[in-house]
Amino acid sequence: MGRRKIWLEEALEAIVHGEEIDIQTFEEDNVRVTFQQSTEGVPRFAVVVAADYPEVVIVTVYNFEEDKYEYIEGQKRWRRKK
Repeated sequence: MGRRKIWLEEALEAIVHGEEIDIQTFEEDNVRVTFQQSTEGVPRFAVVVAADYPEVVIVTVYNFEEDKYEYIEGQKRWRRKK
């Protein structure tokens, strides 16, 4: 997280107040949820959380890069470019 200049407080804020942008279910108890940054402006990062009951763990964080993602203004969210 430090290498990407995303601090723990920001990541926790994204999890609590940010928008859920993706849910992946791999097995019955193996769920990954992606939250984008909670902000009034254009979000700059997302947090991936493993929600494997009873533990919740931050798996990774990443910055939205314009060469890989596009911002959809009407939806206020980033989308991976195809």
